[in-house]
Amino acid sequence: MKKASGISSAAIQALIAEIKPGCSERDIALRLEIIARQSGADHLAFDAIIASGENSSLPHARPPIGPSGKVISLLLISCHI
Repeated sequence: MKKASGISSAAIQALIAEIKPGCSERDIALRLEIIARQSGADHLAFDAIIASGENSSLPHARPPIGPSGKVISLLLISCHI
């Protein structure tokens, strides 16, 4: 459990460093899963929820396809190793 927690924390930190204006919520969610898998996760425990603007208050938001240009919320993730 400690290893999975470490992978999740490191993946989020790496992701935050990569987020730039113009990134879509879908691209950010995909990149999060890629980083976690590259760090040793078999898969995420659940789909990453990345939301911005009006969607950021929705606990199970589904991202739109294009970039939003707004503040982004992301739920903490967990992974299976």
